[in-house]
Amino acid sequence: MSGPAMILDRLHAAGVTVQVRGDRLLLTPADRVTPELASQARAFKARLIAHLTWSKEEAEAALGACLDRIGRACVHVPDDVSGDVELADVEEAINVAFAREDHRALDVALTELERHCRGQYGAPAPTAEPGKAESEGDRGGRLDGLLENETTHSSGG
Repeated sequence: MSGPAMILDRLHAAGVTVQVRGDRLLLTPADRVTPELASQARAFKARLIAHLTWSKEEAEAALGACLDRIGRACVHVPDDVSGDVELADVEEAINVAFAREDHRALDVALTELERHCRGQYGAPAPTAEPGKAESEGDRGGRLDGLLENETTHSSGG
């Protein structure tokens, strides 16, 4: 989790709402902002504003980077993942984050996507011939369909 995301978690845990107003951060209610939280918010102000300000390009880059990591780490992705309910739930969370333009929710959903895929599809693939592993190219083709949202968000902007 990034520094701004950690600070936002701390602020939200304290019951503080964070909003961006131009080049300012608005932390409310003020009486819940401890001196430590105020100091952290000041130190990370520029990064917090950037984190809270939606950038479709940054969101798509984060999704692409996540899918690349999954592609390198997952050695067994079945041809059909339609029965993977948890994957469908994570895809929905990603769609909602894009629709709401919510970087924080997207960060959480991408972390969950990577955790799920590594756990579910990271085991060695069974091979038809002993000693012959699936090529990276074969695996990559199936990963293209693992999360169809990437093309959904990349087009139509």
